[in-house]
Formats: sequence, structure tokens, C-alpha cells
Amino acid sequence: MGPRPHDIFINTNNTIYVTSQIANGVLVWSEGNTTPIKNISGNLSNPFGVFVTTAGEIYVDSDNPTGRIDKWALNSTIGIPIMYTCAKCYGIFIDMNNNLYCSMYKFHQIVTKSLDIVSNALTIVAGTGTAGSTPSMLNFPAGIYVNINFDLYVADYSNDRIQLFPSGELNGITAAGARSLDPTITLNAPSGIVLDADNYLYIVDSGNHRIVGSGPNGFRCLVGCSNSSGSAANQLNYPKMLSFDSYGNMFVTDYDNDRIQQFTILTNLCSETITSTLMNIKTTITTQSSNIIKSPSIKNHGTFFIRLDVSYNRPKFNAFPSWNPNGIIFANNSTIGALTMGIFVNTDNTIYVANRANNEIIIWFNNNIGSTQTIQGTFSIPKSIFVTTNGDIYIDNGQTNGQVDKWTLNAIASVPAMYVSSSCYGLFVDINDTLYCSMYDLHQVIAQSLHSVSNKTTVVAGTGCSGSTSNMLNGSCGIFVNTNFDLYVADYHNNRVQLFQSEQLNGITVAGSGSLDTTITLNGPTGIVLDADSYFYIVEFSNNRIVGSGPNGFRCLVGCFESYGSASSQLLSPYTLSFDSYGNMFVTDYGNNRIQKFTFLNNTLDPSYNQPKFCQNASWNPNASTFANSITVGSNPWGIFVNTNNTIYVADRANNEIHIWFNNSIGPTQTIQSNSSQPNSVFVTHNGDIYIDNGAFNHRVDKWILNENTSVPVMDVSVSCFDLFVDTTDTLYCSLASLHQVVKRWLHDNSSILTITAGTGTLGNTSSMLNLPCGIYVNTNFDLYVADYYNDRIQLFQSGEIHGITVVGAESLNTTITLNGPTGIVLDADNYLYIVEFNNHRIVGSGPNGFRCLVGCSSSGGSASNQLLNPATLRFDSSGNMFVTDYGNSRIQKFILLTSSCDETTSTVNPTTTQNQKEHITSTEYMTTSNILTTNQTCFIPKITLIPGISTLSSPIQFRRSQDFYIISLIELNCSNSLSMITQWTITNCTSICLQKIQLDPTIITTLSELYIPRNTLAYGIYELKLTVTMTKIPSLTSSSSVYIQITSSGITANLIEYGTSMITRGKQQNLEFDPGSYSIDYDNNVFNASNWIYKYYCRIYGLYMFPNLQGSLLSIDDMRNDPLNPSCLLNRAGWQFSNSIESSLTILSDSLQSNETYQFMVYMENRRNSSLQATGYVLVKVEDTYPQMILISCIISTLCVPNLEFQFVNPTTQVALFSVCNENCTTIQNIT
Repeated sequence: MGPRPHDIFINTNNTIYVTSQIANGVLVWSEGNTTPIKNISGNLSNPFGVFVTTAGEIYVDSDNPTGRIDKWALNSTIGIPIMYTCAKCYGIFIDMNNNLYCSMYKFHQIVTKSLDIVSNALTIVAGTGTAGSTPSMLNFPAGIYVNINFDLYVADYSNDRIQLFPSGELNGITAAGARSLDPTITLNAPSGIVLDADNYLYIVDSGNHRIVGSGPNGFRCLVGCSNSSGSAANQLNYPKMLSFDSYGNMFVTDYDNDRIQQFTILTNLCSETITSTLMNIKTTITTQSSNIIKSPSIKNHGTFFIRLDVSYNRPKFNAFPSWNPNGIIFANNSTIGALTMGIFVNTDNTIYVANRANNEIIIWFNNNIGSTQTIQGTFSIPKSIFVTTNGDIYIDNGQTNGQVDKWTLNAIASVPAMYVSSSCYGLFVDINDTLYCSMYDLHQVIAQSLHSVSNKTTVVAGTGCSGSTSNMLNGSCGIFVNTNFDLYVADYHNNRVQLFQSEQLNGITVAGSGSLDTTITLNGPTGIVLDADSYFYIVEFSNNRIVGSGPNGFRCLVGCFESYGSASSQLLSPYTLSFDSYGNMFVTDYGNNRIQKFTFLNNTLDPSYNQPKFCQNASWNPNASTFANSITVGSNPWGIFVNTNNTIYVADRANNEIHIWFNNSIGPTQTIQSNSSQPNSVFVTHNGDIYIDNGAFNHRVDKWILNENTSVPVMDVSVSCFDLFVDTTDTLYCSLASLHQVVKRWLHDNSSILTITAGTGTLGNTSSMLNLPCGIYVNTNFDLYVADYYNDRIQLFQSGEIHGITVVGAESLNTTITLNGPTGIVLDADNYLYIVEFNNHRIVGSGPNGFRCLVGCSSSGGSASNQLLNPATLRFDSSGNMFVTDYGNSRIQKFILLTSSCDETTSTVNPTTTQNQKEHITSTEYMTTSNILTTNQTCFIPKITLIPGISTLSSPIQFRRSQDFYIISLIELNCSNSLSMITQWTITNCTSICLQKIQLDPTIITTLSELYIPRNTLAYGIYELKLTVTMTKIPSLTSSSSVYIQITSSGITANLIEYGTSMITRGKQQNLEFDPGSYSIDYDNNVFNASNWIYKYYCRIYGLYMFPNLQGSLLSIDDMRNDPLNPSCLLNRAGWQFSNSIESSLTILSDSLQSNETYQFMVYMENRRNSSLQATGYVLVKVEDTYPQMILISCIISTLCVPNLEFQFVNPTTQVALFSVCNENCTTIQNIT
């Protein structure tokens, strides 16, 4: 290691990282090793601070003389600069919001930056940059620590103190050392600071050569307490930093002794459970010994803890995500064996596969092409696998050995984690560290807490018999448990996905056969995964495909061509899937003995074409202006494109050119000699790339890059493309008219193979056939519209479907309009259709009132300004003007949108009748009507902003049930007149989707812009609060905005005596009564229900002994066993009695307590239905020989006093009013002082 070790970091896997000045790097030890397993070095010099995330990323102070932090990714060979500072970082920390902190020792400041933002802008969070001792100043700050409330603790070295900077505050509070508000401990050059799970402080007191710590009884010296420096085992010499391992052992960098010292925790001295929190952003809960629980990144929800992180990926997709339909073989049977089922991809994109054939776990780290590690165990034919955030691997071993095995990271053997009666076809570990196993053969899902000392499992779904009722399963396979503890089961033989809400044994069918709402037909579902918005992704074993849900319902995602096989676009009996952090999909292709990777296509590109939003009666000037004639565009032009900047591109078939008009120029600004032959179509993407048909003679589509004089072929075709289209995933579509097909190719694919998306290649009029397809259009849902010329119809091919639906024209399902030779199709912002009719010489369009003719409506072709002759295609500019290629007249016609055509739908309401009227519409909807004057000259849909509004179904805004709260809206109207507006609030209860409208309390209040939810109105759960705004006179102008909220438990306060008074006096010969069943407070309900809780009572002689325990397990008052070190409080061990059967009240009988002693009584309460809901209450009782009356003291405003052990927390900056009550016969009391 070399001399002078400075910083040390121990992660939750007990891997140790130490900065070594002599090695100019970071030395790494794995748990149990006495020699380093790795030396991370390179471009590092004299490093000081170090911090490691759960992803294995190492942040280390670098060699930059002015200050820099480098990030070393797991197994990387070089670090990358991540933060530039003004001085070297003596301390480094990353908080739960991924903010990186640096303690600039020589600059007397702490700075931070977000790791989620690409910027080197730093924020000063403590210190002025000048040495000093005021609350806002620091003097050589060293170690730092940030708790889960984002409060910053600083070891202020030369000020001999620990400074606490509450979140957002630049003035610190001295929490320990010189000039602290309360007596603490004298410090001398503190250099390190760590907090435990109870926020007690552990301080490296460098100048005093010791480690000190706080606790419920104040500060004390922990190690190095000999009052002198030295090199003996019990001595330190200028220690610098400390870190705990998961067992509570303390590792200290003993700077001047050139060593790392390990101080082992003495578990036999612990009379109460010790909880240690190692803040590594994301960890997991594991029990390490009988009296130490390692807690992760957690939030305190009242009185219980829930872990925030998950080990698997739940990507957030847009409304219409898509994947490359051609999968890549990630692994074949030579690597993973035959008939692989289980796969898991963690948040670091490490991939784990259960090799059934060879009884192995195959692991790929860091996107490696080949496997990185293979684990060979005693498991047999494993079908499923799950990995937690700390790297523990849970593997099915049920078929032969009847258990689920756990492999800890780098272990050489496994241990049983759960005993089962059958193979687990699905495994899952939820955020409370509960392990679930789906037993296909037994038609059940069972669960067991990983912290339980018992091997007992709980049935959470299924009866054990096959069946299709709501409480039964038939061949349960894949499972998924969300953060609300709702269980989703792929119910194979029932062809459905069942949702079992938390603690419910009756399931709800959310997809497939028997679902309440129309979803999708499933055939043998085996896998189920949810994304960040709780949309479903389902593996259909028997349909050989992956389907998914979204805001617009279900659709096929991959394997969508109704045939199985081994081609890259096909699957054969897929079993399960897992996402990586990029949204790529990994599928176990069971029948093909391979893992297929389907690459996520980033379809966040905005369309490059215009989709105007029109009013319902929009019309165009019937007399067009000629934008370009045959002199400019040649004879018989066909293709035109107008981008969102209103640049116009026309394909000149006669001269093999592309003409371009920029900035509303009268004549072409640029002409491209395209080397194409009779180009029929042109399409331009956002980056200016021009795609040109060159299929007639050269059999390809070319791409021209703007301002370059060369083109490259991007698609090979055998005939001309009568239309081209590039969707938002960069997929290029070509309409092969003479081949009666539409084909496509992803522009980033290495393969040139085309995919047929519509048509069989043979002319016909069935749903799967086309007859001279011309114009095409692909919406953002990837649905394809085709102008089917000879069939006189518009065909819609929904994403992944080869059978079209006739939406307009001959044989359409609904009455529409008769078409004659349609050649062009465009959609507007509301998905209304605009169709070019070649043989009827006109443009027709749909709207809320059906179809109508728009231009060229004289019923005859011609060359007049109001006529067209065989028009071919049309495009809109951003103003809604229409550009039409008038093929027969060899010209481009421009039809101006008449803004006055919307006047009849925007009539002004007399301002004297303005009113704000609220009307109750249904049990879940509230409506308000109002008039607002707007001044803009055009009409658009209202814009709604909700405050607070940044939320999703998977990340709702949390409110405690005991809170009142408001949702406020900002509504912007943009129209030319004073308009009447209707606002309507809707509240819907959500699970994975939001369907169930709820019966509301009449106390909910709405105004024009606000929704008020009083406390205790909504039950626990997630809700969608939606505001819909509709213009009264133009009902088509409507918009909605939603906010997702979660109502959570406020917890309870356990009070042994009335008002929760912290200390009372009692006579030795008086009975002492405790009644938490009557005096405890449930903030979420008006009355505390005592029968819902289990009660355990404990007592200790205060100040002399701890609570009696055996091996760390507390002994309750009614437990007759003895602790030799901590005696019972009761002189008479039988001197107590319960007052009722549920034990919610306890009486300590007279003469059972010793006089002139103080006792501390504690009640531990656990909810009978949810053991994670817990509360603890305390009271101190001073026993005298007199007969005192019980005097109770409490806060008038109860929320200003917060119980905590023997004290009440009171905000020192707030005035607190108290009251006192005599609880017994107080007629003889003169006064209370």
C-alpha cells in the first residue's frame, strides 16, 4: 500500500477501496482477501478522496494540480474527467440524487455538480472560499457526508468542529466540537465523518488520534482511547478517514502509521439491534449477523422503511417505442446450451443467463461480446434467474433439489435461499427483499422474506389446482412485482396476464382472455415485464412474438409476421425478456436455442413534414396560384415535399433534377442534378438529407446530403418508388406501385434486405393485397396508410399487421366517400385524412363531420385556377396552405388556407354574461364553465400546465393521507375572440393502468383552475388527476393534462400514556397503567383502531442498564427468561396484567417497581396485516414513596412536538405552547409549576 493512506471506501459487498499516494492509484480488496486484487492507476498522482457507486464506478481525486475528479467505470483501463475544481478534493461524496460533492481542503469550500447534466458548472454548498470560523465559513474542510435528506456534514479540520449545512442552507450549525450549541465533545482537527442509520455521528478525531461517536447517551470515545498516539494495536497516529463494512466493523486509515486498521465490532456488547446504513446510493438489504441489519438507500415513510432502488431496468419510452425487427444473435447454443429460459439484465447492463443444459450461470459484463464469467454450481436444470442490486444471484434449483439457491458475488459456493416443491419458472425479488417463485407445475406463486429466519413460504397467487377463476392459475410462468407490491403473472394455459394487487388472492385479468377491457388475444404467455410507466411487455410463447401496451393500447413489437422460424425477424417459442438500460430487448428464443437482442430504435425524432391543426370547418381559396409551371418543374411532376421550415422540394421527372425553394422565394433557390432517372418521389428528413426515387432505371433510392454534390444509395429496389416516406425511427418506406407492394428498410441497418410491410406482390383487392399502391403515409404509431389506386381505397396497415383495413373508399367499414384513383394521402395533427384523387381531379378531406371536397370541386378536370387535371400528391406548409402537384397541367398549385373560414366556430360570447359555474357531473368528474378573453388571431387547442405536474404512473408525486393538497392549473388560450371554456376534473384509481373511476368525497373542491383534496379523502393508492379543457363553441378544440399522485401512509404515533407525555412520576404503591390502544394516534384515520396491531412491552432501569435481551433479542415484560447483564424492572416478575385479549393495555401492579428509581418503558407495535408498518413509543417513569397524581404535559399544536425516545423534538426557532392536565383526583393540588 505504501505510506500515508488517506481515504477509504467500503461498498455494500464489502469491497475495500483505498487511495494510495505511493502507488498513485486506488487499491482494491475483495471481501476476505488480505492482498489487493486490483491497483487502479493511470493519470493519477497523489490521490486523496475516493467514492464508489453500486455500479462499480470509482470517483477519485486526480493528478490535476488545480483539482479534478476522474470517473473509472467498472473494469475500465482509463479514467475520464468528470469534475473540474479549484483545489484537490480531500473528501468525495455522491448523494441519492446523483450529485457529486468535492471538499476543497485548501480552498475552504464544498462544491457540487449533478452527474445527470452535461455541464461543469459547480454549485457552492458550503464555505466562502476564505478561511474562517463563522457559520458560513470553513477552515480546511476534509471529510464530508450527505444524508438522505441531503443535509451536508463537514469535518471542519482547523476549526475543530463538525459543521452541519441543512439542505439548501449556506450557514452551518456546529453539530460537534468547538462552539456547538449543545455540549458535545472536544475535537482536535477532525478529518472524517460518517453517520449510521440512526444519524449518530462517527468522527475521525485526527489530532487526538482517536475515533469518537455519538449515541442516545451522548458522545464517547470508541477506539484509540489511550489518550496518546502510537503504533500499538489499540493506538492510532493521525488517522484520516473511516468506513464501516456491512457487519459494522470499522476500517480506519492510520495515516502516520502507514496502515489500515480494522476494529471488529463486539456483538456481545450489543443489547439492542444495531442498524448500520452504508450510503452507496443504491444497495440492498441483507442480514449479516443476529444483531446487525444492513439497510440500503431508504426513505423514512413515517415509521417503516422502503428501499428506493431496483436491480432491473424499467426504461421510460415515448408513446410509440419501436425495436429493430431484425434481432441480433447475442448468444447461441454453443454458449448457453439448449432450450434456455432464464435471463436477467441488471442496471449496469450485466447480463446473466441460466444455462439449463450445462447447469451454469453465464455472465457478460460491460457489453462484452463474449461471456466474462461462468458459475458452475450444484443446481440442476435452472429455469429462471434474478440478481439483486448487491450482486446476489438467485437461481432456480427446484426440479431436483427443491430449493432456490443464492450465489453471493465472487463466492465459491451457494446457499439455499428458499425451499420449494417444484421448479421456479419465474423468480423475482421485490424492493422489500421478498423472494417470489412461480411454480408452473403447481399453479402457484409463493414468496418468502429474505430476512426471515424461518423457511416458511406464503402463497401469494394460485390455489395449487389448475383453473381459470380469479383466484386460480394454470401453468404460472413469468412474474413481475412492482414497487406497490402488485404481482403480475403470465398465466400460460389460461392465455392471460393476471394482476394480484398487494395482499389480494383474487386476480384481475389485465391482458388476454377474460380481461375486463379490450386488450389483446394471447396464446401461451410466459414472460411479463413493466416499463417505467407501467406499460406491459409480454412474451407469447405460442404466438412466437413480443407484444406490448401503451397509451394507445396493445400492439405487436417483434416477431410480428405470424410465422415462426430462425430468421433474424423471427422467434420460435420465446420464453422471457429483459431490458437493458438503453431499452434494448434481450429475449430467450427457447426453440432456436439462442438469445436475441432487439435494438431499441430511438423514435424521439420529430416529423420533418407539417401536420397543421385545422378548425372543423377549415377551407381553402378555391382559386389557386401557380407556384411553379412546366418551365421550372418540367412536364408531369409527381413528387413534392414541404418541410417544417417551409422549404419546398420538387422532383423534376423530365429533367432528372430536384428543385428547392428556400425562405418563400419566388423561384428555385437551388437545383440538384441528381443523376436519377425519372424521379417520382422525394422525402427530406430533419437534418436536411434528401431521399430521391431512382428506381425506374437505376433500381435504387439515393440519399443526397445538403450542400454536397454526391449521393449514396440507401435502398435497392427493382422498380420506381411512387412515394417515399421516412418515419420517426429513420425507417425508409417505398411504394412499389407496379409490384403492388410497400417495402421498408431501417436506414441504420447493416443489411440491405427489405421488409415487406403491405401487399403480397400480386395485384388484388383482399385485405392483404394492393393494386398499384401510390402515396404512403406513416404516423407516429407506425401505422401505414396506402393510397391503393386501382382499388379506389385508402388502406390502413396497423403496425406489425399484414392485413389492411379499408378506412376510405370502396368497401370501407364505415360510410366515407367514393374515391376514383387515389394517389396521395396526408394526415393532419388530429389524424384527419387528406386524399388526392387522380381521376376525380380533386382533393378531399375528412373531419369531425365526415368527408367533403376541399379543392378542385367543379367535377371536371381543367387548367383554370379552380381546377386540377390528374393531381398526384399534396403537402401542407406550416401555415396550412396546400401545395399540389398538378400532374396533367405540369404545374404546382398553391391553395391558400382561408383563416376566415373558422369564424363561425369562434363566435364571441357577450362579456356581460360571463360566469363561473361549478356543476357536479359524476362521482369522479367536476366541471367549471368560464369565459376568458384572448387576443391572438388564430385558434389553437388550449395549453394546460399542472402544478405540481412532473410525474408519471411509475413515479407519482407522494402525499401523506393526512395532508391537504392542491393541484393548480395554468390554462393558456390562443384564439381570436372571447371564448367560453369548460374545465372538467376527473380522478381515476390506478394499478398498472388507470381505469377505475372512484366514488369521491363531496368535500373535494374545484374552481376554474384548482383542485383541492382534503386530508383523509382518498384511500391509499395511486391516482390520475386529469384536467380537460374544452372550448364551448368549438368542441373539437379540447386538451387534457394529468398529474399522478400516490397517497401514502402517514404512520402512527405510539403513546403509552395520554398525549404522549415523555416523563411521569408514580408512587411505588400505585398501579401504573399503559394504554397504547387508546392513546396512540393514527394520522390517517379519525380513530385509532387498536385491534389492528400487535403489542409488545419492554422495560429497563434507566441510566443503569439496557433493555433485557438474550443474544440481541429483547425480552418483553411477560417473558420469564433472564438476562444476566440487564435485570428485569419488576421486583415481582408476575406484577403485571393485560387489560384485554388483544393486549393493547398493560397494568404494572403496585409494589412491582423499586422506589427512587427511574424506569423506561417501551411499546413496540406491529400491524397485523402488514408487518412493515411498525411504531415504537417510550415513557420515563420516576417511582417515589409518595402518592403523586399523574400530571400530563403536551403541545397545544401536537405537530410541533415530535416524540423520540425519552425526548420530544421541538424546533428551536418556533414558539411552542404547552398545556398540562391532571389525569386523576387533583382536588388537593393548589397549582402546577
